[in-house]
Amino acid sequence: MSDARDLALPSGYTELLGELKDRVRAARTKALRTVNTQLIELYWS
Repeated sequence: MSDARDLALPSGYTELLGELKDRVRAARTKALRTVNTQLIELYWS
């Protein structure tokens, strides 16, 4: 069996994970807005 030291997360891991989640969320939002803009332009043409 492994001890608790082997399972401990590195320092700063939770902050890094939070930042990555924010970046992914922002990229998804940007992509959705771009697609929606393109669809609106398509429908109006």
